[in-house]
Amino acid sequence: MLSPAQILERLSQRLDLLEGGRDVDPRQQTLRATIAWSHELLDDRERDLFARLAVFRGGCTLEAAEQVADADLNTLQSLVEKSLLRHTNERFWMFETIREYARERLAQRGVEAELRGLHAQHFLALAEQARGPVPGEYSREYAAAIEGDHDNLRRALEWARDLDQGEMLLRLTAALANYWGARGFHREARVWLALALERGSIPLETRKEVLWDAIALAFDQGDLAGAEALTDELRGLAEQTGDEKRLGFVLGSSAVIAAKRGDFEGARAGFAKARKLATESGNHLRAASMTVSLASVSIESGDFRAALEYAQDAVERFREFGSERGVAIALPNRGWSAHGLGDDALARA
Repeated sequence: MLSPAQILERLSQRLDLLEGGRDVDPRQQTLRATIAWSHELLDDRERDLFARLAVFRGGCTLEAAEQVADADLNTLQSLVEKSLLRHTNERFWMFETIREYARERLAQRGVEAELRGLHAQHFLALAEQARGPVPGEYSREYAAAIEGDHDNLRRALEWARDLDQGEMLLRLTAALANYWGARGFHREARVWLALALERGSIPLETRKEVLWDAIALAFDQGDLAGAEALTDELRGLAEQTGDEKRLGFVLGSSAVIAAKRGDFEGARAGFAKARKLATESGNHLRAASMTVSLASVSIESGDFRAALEYAQDAVERFREFGSERGVAIALPNRGWSAHGLGDDALARA
């Protein structure tokens, strides 16, 4: 709509009107002036939505914009056309410099606290829906859903932490733990899992989920004492609630502790019992995981023939139930078992 000369003229007219403008670095002063000038050209509805969209970190989908920021398609389109909002890969997002300006406008409107709450609830629902009905199971669909909004989910966690929302912390960490583990965000997982257990006691079922995730992470990081303490708490809650499934998990955890201490026979007996309980209760993925553990402890004890049989059994179980991640975990055990038996061709395969 304007020539470069007209843009320069309008920028020049507004530089000295900015609060504290004369003391700001000239480059920042010009940038703020540019954004402020564009903002002044918006109508009231556009300004309101521009500010509300600052609640998102890393952008958002159309659905999220509508549900959290009360966006409508026409106003979103208008902000895109005016270059204050971008739209790529079915997501709306802002350059961070522009979002910083929008956050200032949002703070001035007095609705940021309400929007942060709506934002946290929306992304909690997204994470729980993406996880699906089987806690601990990983899928590409789950990973993709979390990946796209990981920064928004981090923002939701921060909101729950800052407002001491223990229940939300528990539920969010339970929904995200599997993603963190698969993607290697171990430090992030440990911080949030510990904080969730410190702040949240309900729902009790979710606390048990988070305890199990924290136990698995403690093992991954070599914290045997931490894993044992968490296992003791989980055992107590499982016995208190008659939770056979979690008691099976505790059996597996105790078997891992035994293996770490060199008690391979005790570990093998524990894993076998845990597998039997999982099979009887219909928890087939858990039974497959215990079969992987039986292979691992057999490798550690030097019984490569038994390890090869256990590993192949685990691969078949995971394939039967469509768990790609499980197959990927079981195959290396089969390879190490074959290598231990001197069959390097099978090991490579």
